[in-house]
Amino acid sequence: MGISRVAVLGAGLSGLMLAWKLQEAGIPTLVLEAQPEVGGVAKTQIWNGFRLELGPHSFHTTEQPLARELKSLMGKEYQIQTRHNKVWFQNRWVGYPLSSRSLMEIPPSTLARAMGGWAWNWSQQQLGLSPDAMKTSPNGLLPQYGWVLDQVMMSEYIHKVQQVPASSMRPSWFTTANSTTQDSIKQFLTGIFRPPKQRTLSFHDPNHGFCSIPQTLSHKITAAGGQILTSANLRKIYAPEGEVKAIEYSWQGQEHWEPVDFLFSTIPLSTLFFRWDPLPPHTLLEYTYQLHHSSLVSLHILLNAPPDESLWWGYFPEPQYSFYRVSPAKQHRPSQQEHFNQRCLKVEWMLPQGHPLHNATPEQLLEEARPGLEEANLLVAEQVAELSINREVRALPMMHMNKELPFREISNYLTQVRRFRALGQQGNFTPNSLEETLTTSLEAAATLIKETHLLSASE
Repeated sequence: MGISRVAVLGAGLSGLMLAWKLQEAGIPTLVLEAQPEVGGVAKTQIWNGFRLELGPHSFHTTEQPLARELKSLMGKEYQIQTRHNKVWFQNRWVGYPLSSRSLMEIPPSTLARAMGGWAWNWSQQQLGLSPDAMKTSPNGLLPQYGWVLDQVMMSEYIHKVQQVPASSMRPSWFTTANSTTQDSIKQFLTGIFRPPKQRTLSFHDPNHGFCSIPQTLSHKITAAGGQILTSANLRKIYAPEGEVKAIEYSWQGQEHWEPVDFLFSTIPLSTLFFRWDPLPPHTLLEYTYQLHHSSLVSLHILLNAPPDESLWWGYFPEPQYSFYRVSPAKQHRPSQQEHFNQRCLKVEWMLPQGHPLHNATPEQLLEEARPGLEEANLLVAEQVAELSINREVRALPMMHMNKELPFREISNYLTQVRRFRALGQQGNFTPNSLEETLTTSLEAAATLIKETHLLSASE
């Protein structure tokens, strides 16, 4: 039997990228979205003349196939902009990712400890012990500049964002799997005299913001003949004998029953499992209650101060700061703001369920962030003109180590269901990067397209 109808649950970036490639290949695709608009957490809001990115801020990738797809999608709106990243560490700004130059900005006492950790890595390699050491770190990666900088400087940042113990995860930005410590020493010495590298922020529309990505995907899908139904309520997924056959949903006050040949899901597992017919085992339903998400809370501060037209992200990894990142918001239409004399600062928290700050007022969040912002010379209290707040619930899966068994059991169950696949951060309950999420969607689409061609050739 061929594949004549595919359904995608969720119209976030993952689901839309998948649906675009399927529909482009001639596979009729239906996308169901519970919210009134497409995009998931990718939202842009205009506030007091500034463009606020309420979910993803930027997209950068080293995967050329993915970059080509995005350029093909966005056309002239595809841009590459330069952004400077820095870390507020021990009362000073340090360039990020770490380079030979930025290492010299670190306080001498901390740098001395770090060099000791570096020397320890080198001695381990000389004694042939590095393979065993690598087994204890995720993905077999060793910190390029030693365990001290890895733990002291950025592991607390990982804890803030991923909500896992700092000791259980190493930041990939300071790791290398392909070079030895001797190589790192050489890179360190030569890097001191090399111009600093700048990070690029790509795929950003200056007029419409990050939300233009899902909007463009949506237009492409419908123009190719696909369907996207927003404000649609999924009722049931019919999967007798472990094989998806049809879905039932309500839309615009009417009930619909849709046979499908394949089903992709990017919606939260807790929502998905209770729509299954027949229901999964009771134990698995109980497990879904143990899968928690963190919320992204953003405070926007309008300041009576000269505009900041630079692009930068400032990270606050140390535990005394409850927020994790600060960045300036861009003016919505700079050409029309010749006499604009305000700037907007965005402060971000990634909060676990039940955190006291989750329901805080803008004023309370400002008071929470004020000491750190003032220390970093980012805020003068007298300049604050207005505040706003945005909360994105279920922004990121919380992968606690003690929840591995529930997740593994749920994952094993889903992989056994035929004509079904879960994708994306929500569907797979995995805090992947946007690059990984979109790459996986493209790969899933390519696999199904290839299967469809093989089935057609055999008939």
